[in-house]
Order: sequence, then C-alpha cells, then structure tokens
Amino acid sequence: MNTSQPDLTTARSVKFAAENADRPNGYISQSAARGKLTRSVASAASFLGGGGSAMSKSAARRRRMWRRVAMRCNPRYWVLVLDKTLPIIHPDSLGRRMWDVTILILVVYNVIMVPYEVGFSQPLPRILDPMNFGIDGLFAIDICLNYRTAYVDHTATLIRDGKKIAAHYTRTWFLVDLVATVPFDALVSAFSSNLSQTQLTALALLRTPRLLRLIRLLRFLDRMKGANYMRMIKLLFFMASVAHWVACMWHLLYKLLQSSWLDWTFDSIGSGTGELTYFLFAYLNSFLLMIGNDMQPLNDYERLYSVFVLILGACFYAIIVGNISLLVNNMNPTASRHKFKKDIVQNTIRYLGAPQPLVNRVDSYFNYLTTYSHPGPDGMGLVQQLPTSMFQDISVWMHKDLVNRVPLFKETEDAFITQLVMRLRLHVFLQGEVIFRIGDVGHEMFFITKASACSNSYAVPSRFP
Repeated sequence: MNTSQPDLTTARSVKFAAENADRPNGYISQSAARGKLTRSVASAASFLGGGGSAMSKSAARRRRMWRRVAMRCNPRYWVLVLDKTLPIIHPDSLGRRMWDVTILILVVYNVIMVPYEVGFSQPLPRILDPMNFGIDGLFAIDICLNYRTAYVDHTATLIRDGKKIAAHYTRTWFLVDLVATVPFDALVSAFSSNLSQTQLTALALLRTPRLLRLIRLLRFLDRMKGANYMRMIKLLFFMASVAHWVACMWHLLYKLLQSSWLDWTFDSIGSGTGELTYFLFAYLNSFLLMIGNDMQPLNDYERLYSVFVLILGACFYAIIVGNISLLVNNMNPTASRHKFKKDIVQNTIRYLGAPQPLVNRVDSYFNYLTTYSHPGPDGMGLVQQLPTSMFQDISVWMHKDLVNRVPLFKETEDAFITQLVMRLRLHVFLQGEVIFRIGDVGHEMFFITKASACSNSYAVPSRFP
C-alpha cells in the first residue's frame, strides 16, 4: 500500500503564510524584526570602520589607569603592601629594645646639647652639624619603625594588625615625633644668609622642639624593671636637666640684653675665661637658686628671672622631696605593710586594755616579720588568688618534699599529694607560743618547715586543717 506523507517544510511555509495573510499591511514578524535590527547594528559597525572598538579599548585603558592611581593614593593600599613585605616588630624583642635604647641615648644628647647651643654656643656650621643631621635621620627611621611595631592596648592585648598600628600611632605619638624630627633651623638657614647675631640666636631656638621626645624617654623608664629605682633615677635626671635649662636660659638673657651700662652677675667672672667656666658658674647658681638660695642679682632682668626660678624651684623641690620619700618607702613594701598593720593592732589591744606582756608579744611578732621580710599570712593569701595551675605549681614546689617525708603519705598517689599541699597554710609562731597541748582534740596537722632550738628560736609551720 502506498501512502504519501506531507512535506513539513511546505506545511510550515503554508502555515506561516496563512498566519501572515490575516495580518495588516506593513506588519513585520518578531523574527524578521530581530534580523533587521541585527543587520542595522552590523551596518553601523561597518560604517565606523572598526574605530568604535579602538575607542572603547582606549577608554577602558584610561579607566584602569585612573583606578590604579586612585588605589595607590589610598593609604589602606600601602598598609596592605607593607603587611605583605615588612614584618610586624614585637615591642619586647631584643632588637626593638636595643633600638629604643639607642634612640633614648640620642634624646639625652639633645636634652643636654640643644639648650647649651641656644644659651652658650653660636649655631654656626661646625663639626657637630653632620652628627646632628645623622641624628635627625635616625629619628625619621624611628618614625617608620613605629608604624611597624605592635602595641598593647588598654585590654592588655597585643595588636599586630598593620592598619590598627598605623591608626594608633598616628593618633598618639606621630605628631610629637614629627615636630621633634623636622630640622626647622636647617630649613630656615637654607633660605637665609647674612644673619645677625640676634637672628642666629633666635635660629637656635628652633632646635628646642627636639626636646619633645623627652616625654617618651620618661615613659620608657616607667616601663623598665625595677620601677622604683628607675623613678628615682628619672627624678634626679629631671632635676639636673631643669637646672641645666635654667642656666642656659640665664646666659641667653645675658647675651641678648648685655650692654655697657647694665651690670650682670656673669661680669664678675672676667672676660678672659672660657665658655665652660660661664656654664659651670651658671649651672651652680641655678641649682642653688632652685633649692632656695639667693644668687644676689645685679639688675632688674636678673631679679625678675630669679623670682621666676624661685617660684619654679619651690614647686619643683616639693615634688622632688615628696616623690623621693615615697620611693624610699616603697623600696621595702613588706616592712611598710607590716608597720601599718602593727600600729593598728597595737592601738586596738591598748584600747581593749591588754596587759603589757601581751603587747610586747605582738610587737615581737611584727618585728620578726619586718626583720626577715616575711610575707606573713596575708602574702600567702594573695598567692592563693593566682590562677589555679600557677598556685598548684607553687604549692607543690614549696611543700611536696616535706609531705613525702611523712611515713603516713609515702605510698600515696601524686594527685593526692598535690591536693594536700594546696590546702596547707603558712603560719608563724614565736618562741614560747603554744601550738598544741596534750589532750586537745586534734583538728589540724602541722608540718614544721623551719625552726631553731636556740633562745631566740622561731617556728614557721605549715598547717593542714
């Protein structure tokens, strides 16, 4: 049987033709419109002759270039670059501490030499000028290193993030270090010539901002070990520095206001003496003036300056004496604490009407603690406030060998010994004190850790409740 199948292509053509036959004149199908739009775009591109593609590439290249410029102008970009290339320096590392000591030595040099150059020497080019420029360069390097040095925040957390370090240093010490580093005198002298004597003296005053780094020197001494001794050294250094500044300022006034009709104290030295003699004379009289002595000023300028220094010296002397007294007391804090407690206890038992022998025993107890710097029960109570692991290690180190020598605990486990020694409490008993009487109910066990059989013996047992 022969069958004929319709041609699908012909059928589609007939169908589309039939559909379009019902459309109004001028109607264009969607596919035809899309093809027409594609041909229009292609013809437009061919009309430009490929120039549109070149223009778009050039614009994209310019946009990428400006993006790179804007990115490099952003400080965060350089922080990220530094984080990848330069390491973060630990503030307590040996290298950083050695660098800080070097900077502090240079600060001390500036504290001495800058006022001396202002008050006595002339700021003319000398052999020390290259050294001064080298010091300025080291201060500039120190600013860069501070941007890569970690710091400890108020929560005692070590911050090692470069972005936070840069922000913290910029907010705190950057401006001070920058002002103390820029050589203002060299910048002014580079654009000036034929300066007079007075102008040269005023130019030397531009070196005084270098003294701002003295603040960091004092803070560094506070953080060093042996803070009490460092604070005393800081006070003595500060007292000597203030006297040095007063002497230099005094001689600066002499240089600026010197005249033939005005008498000065420096005129009594003589014109043939050297600069060092003038300095020693001014330093001695300044130191004496600060502690209240009179230097017999010879004109109104010296009298006015003497009044100012006397007022400054009175305040300064009170601060120095008060701080030194406090530091001397703090050098033996154990004795100060026992003396304070002894006064309170003795006043209390006297008020209660205790007999004199009992008062003497209390006095002997505190004298023993003070003489041998014994921490007493309060000191051991503070040790118990340490972290558990730390207190456990201290207790084991102190009492484990003593407990192991007792036959009752020889065969016990280490865990039991550890828990036992952590419950021991240190007590001090003087000669003649009763620790335990025969027949008393035993609620405590004592281990005698230190004792003597002589007439002035003291027993220091550890008690286990």
